[in-house]
Amino acid sequence: WLEERIDRDGEGFFGQVVSVQDIFLTCHLRFIANRPLDVDTRLAAHPKISALVNRMEDRASFRNNPVLWWEPGITGYEADGTPIRAI
Repeated sequence: WLEERIDRDGEGFFGQVVSVQDIFLTCHLRFIANRPLDVDTRLAAHPKISALVNRMEDRASFRNNPVLWWEPGITGYEADGTPIRAI
């Protein structure tokens, strides 16, 4: 259903404009991928969603603010993304 709402080139929900929906979807999928949930988002089966996520992840704002695993007690991340836990 969601795949059909994205334009044919995977530009996003509103074409070449970055929308809050584009940001939310990308953050949500990255959050799932980076948590130890053992959930496969199956992006390979959804080429337009995959293209949208890749386009968003190419943005400097996403590279500078990665969507990492968070839970109470995590105060930061190592350079490789490993969570730093409060002592």
